[in-house]
Amino acid sequence: MEEHFNTIKETYDTFYKFLLVKHGMFPVKDTGVGYWGVSASTEIFELFKKINLHKFKHLLDLGSGDGKAVMIASLFTNATGVEFDPWLVDVSNDIKNKLFHIPHTNRAKFIKGDFMEHDLSAYDIIFMNPDNKSLVLNDKLKSEFKGKVVVYGPHYHPEGLEKEDTFDIGGTLITIYNSN
Repeated sequence: MEEHFNTIKETYDTFYKFLLVKHGMFPVKDTGVGYWGVSASTEIFELFKKINLHKFKHLLDLGSGDGKAVMIASLFTNATGVEFDPWLVDVSNDIKNKLFHIPHTNRAKFIKGDFMEHDLSAYDIIFMNPDNKSLVLNDKLKSEFKGKVVVYGPHYHPEGLEKEDTFDIGGTLITIYNSN
């Protein structure tokens, strides 16, 4: 699994270098409903090992950006990303196609859409790297979702969900909530 993770990490690192060198673009973008920014591959992989992601049936990444978390999650379980920005969905699918030779990456799926309109009930774990606090999302999580919510970063903490655990992985605060 480590070898496959390293291939995914190298593919994303190459993509970010390409953006910067060829287009002068940092890996950050206004998507029209929020901001895409990258998360650290190694932190995500360590997190997924730590929470035993392989014990879950299906992860949903809310605002999946370039698909990195979904691709790493696919090493452990079924993983779906919902992203509003069409360019980022295309990037996610392009990278998935480049990684077709890695076992289980076929478990990754990307949907172009607004996660606020996506049914959360089919998943048992949600991953998010939010850029702001949303009371509407709190209500959606409480009414539609039963499972674990993983919040990557310090920017948002769902109200009304039970805080289960907090980790510091590579200097990033990661909090696990239970919505059961």
